Amino acid sequence: MGSNAVNSFLLRTLYSWSPSAVRHPALLSRSYTLSYLDAAYSVQTPSYLSFYGEMRQGVNLKLTDSLVLSPHVVADLRYLNHEVPWNSYYEIGGGASLRYFFNENEYETYRSDLELLLQYKRGRFWNDSHSSEREPFGGVTFSMLFHF
Repeated sequence: MGSNAVNSFLLRTLYSWSPSAVRHPALLSRSYTLSYLDAAYSVQTPSYLSFYGEMRQGVNLKLTDSLVLSPHVVADLRYLNHEVPWNSYYEIGGGASLRYFFNENEYETYRSDLELLLQYKRGRFWNDSHSSEREPFGGVTFSMLFHF
């Protein structure tokens, strides 16, 4: 903002993969994998490269016809090529997702779901020039996702 604002073009790509993602709880496979990648590159000076990737591996447990609990392990990685030491890190941990499927009618399967996601992750910053920032960190995150 202000004098720190950058006038630049940003090239960005996103990729998500979940071979076991099905929009109906009765059709969910027992195990699931979810992968997400996001990469960006600023083409003008000062240029920068940004990358974020996350992967979850877990099992789906059908609680009711419209409610699914999914305990999982999770790992993620973030890289940003700026000098700030806390921009690049990796984390690993575990969590659980509770998904409620709704918005179904006699002609269509569930079209919407609400997901509550609770995770605990431990990680480290990985900038070698700042040894004090390489201490491990961790904590609990709570997210709510609405897919419509």
